[in-house]
Amino acid sequence: MLNKIKKYGCVFLNPTPYLVRKNYILLVSHMRSRSTLLSHILGSNSEICGYKELHLLYTHRLSLLRMRVALENVENYSTCKYLLDKNLHNRLAINPAIFGGKLKLIILLREPLGSIASMLKMQQRIDKNTKCQDIIDYYKMRIEYLGNFAEINKNSYLFVDSKNLINLDSSHKCKA
Repeated sequence: MLNKIKKYGCVFLNPTPYLVRKNYILLVSHMRSRSTLLSHILGSNSEICGYKELHLLYTHRLSLLRMRVALENVENYSTCKYLLDKNLHNRLAINPAIFGGKLKLIILLREPLGSIASMLKMQQRIDKNTKCQDIIDYYKMRIEYLGNFAEINKNSYLFVDSKNLINLDSSHKCKA
């Protein structure tokens, strides 16, 4: 409880930075989709603050304050126009209505084979007993969630295929 008081006490001591109008970007995807690459690309723009996963629920307006507090120490927070977060898990609900029309949604997908192979490799470094079926189940549930999310938010998002973020043509590789 004391940590929360310290964390949010700054809002009451100096509310001005939290009252400045901001727009929001949510990158909605699945694990191993190259979302870190895209969020770093976006975050390199001085008008965008944020580049990592904040693990926040966006279910009520207080969520936006939590986002601001989480990003307030980023170098360009006071001058940026957009606050960025990425959402990779079904448990992190999103209600776009709380953003009051100031939300830009990006849905990023990576093809199944590359995603699942990358997730399995990552998880097996953490837990050697990770089962491929568990990874496949996560991917299937997340893709189903993203499909439903896209259907609900028709015409309100930008779709990005992650293969467009990288150069898949090996003929352009640098030669040492």
